[in-house]
Amino acid sequence: MQLLQEIDPERKVAVARELTKTFEECLRGTPADLIAHFGDSEIRGEIILLISEGAPPADTIDVEELVSIIQEILGYSLKDAIKTAAKWKGLPKSDVYRQIHSTQA
Repeated sequence: MQLLQEIDPERKVAVARELTKTFEECLRGTPADLIAHFGDSEIRGEIILLISEGAPPADTIDVEELVSIIQEILGYSLKDAIKTAAKWKGLPKSDVYRQIHSTQA
């Protein structure tokens, strides 16, 4: 959540916890709102993070930044992040691979 706060602090998000169970909980707000609610406590149970509204179009984010975000937020390997970024941007995977590896050299 902290990473999302840094990347897009005004994004609307929701945390749904323990759906279909007795102690079901769904909280909505900005990343800062949810960070304030949960604090440093460990969130327990089955959790779903929903990210909505206000996403910048994928074409406004450069490829290197998109790959980095995919790795950090989704936990993808570099290979899978490149593949996903290429798909989202409508680019050949080989072009994204070359671009990423040319900036890392």
